[in-house]
Amino acid sequence: MRNILELTRRCAKKLIAICHKAELGYVLLLVIACSALLFVSQSSFTLGELLSLKEKRTQSVQPGFESIELNEVLQYHTNELVIFIDSRIADQYQAGHIPGALNIPGTEISLLKSDVINKFKESPAIVVYCNGEACPLAAAAAQSLVNLGLDNVKLYAGGWPEWHSCGLPIAFNK
Repeated sequence: MRNILELTRRCAKKLIAICHKAELGYVLLLVIACSALLFVSQSSFTLGELLSLKEKRTQSVQPGFESIELNEVLQYHTNELVIFIDSRIADQYQAGHIPGALNIPGTEISLLKSDVINKFKESPAIVVYCNGEACPLAAAAAQSLVNLGLDNVKLYAGGWPEWHSCGLPIAFNK
């Protein structure tokens, strides 16, 4: 653990030096590397477990919707037409969520009115998330959306824990 923290400190120093030289391509690479090292240093995962997460996500994909990784989520998040659905309970949503996300708990998806479903059909994608891979709410919500006739549903399996741990923007009480 001490080695990882030292590597993180070195990455941060290198990042500052590169910022001064305005080599922005390297800045992005170092930000990603430092973030990854910091995440590993503060998590209880082993490196092998972290490397196998993508394989586990691929194996858990349900028929009818696609599971996406953080890099794709970030691309979708830049598109204002993409709908994000936080399928956690209201208290968890209010305590922090992905900016712009709607709070529709997984059990309430089937109660959506037809005009809302039609609006969802107009979106290039609907990204559904909850409390990470162990949380079944997002997969259930995604499957409910598919059952309602939507074919643009994406499951963000990493969900809120991954978003939050990466230090990405957070919204509250919306």
